Amino acid sequence: MEKIVIIEIKGAGSQNKGAEMMLLTILQELKKTSSEIKFTVTPCIGVCEYGFFSKYGLYPKVWLSFKGFQFGRLGRFIPKKIRTMYGLITNDEIDVVLDASGFAYSDQWGEYPAPFYF
Repeated sequence: MEKIVIIEIKGAGSQNKGAEMMLLTILQELKKTSSEIKFTVTPCIGVCEYGFFSKYGLYPKVWLSFKGFQFGRLGRFIPKKIRTMYGLITNDEIDVVLDASGFAYSDQWGEYPAPFYF
């Protein structure tokens, strides 16, 4: 039995059809390589809600942002049993991060708006 690899996909989701198609392609191609993969994405209110996660078999990453500060690392203090029950993934559990954001890092936006993920 293989170890389950947890892959976080950044920048692809339900923001628009292009982002969703990018996500679907990533899921389709990586599922061909192994059945022992879990995929996670960062939830965003109004953009990536539970219905979106469940439709594609994605696991939500523990992510809490308040007034521009990220408190997601506090998720590691949630007992493993509860995280497993709700399918929550913490930063510490992620093995691979794929960045599919593309346009978010273009010259058009300059160097300052690049998102701070960790």
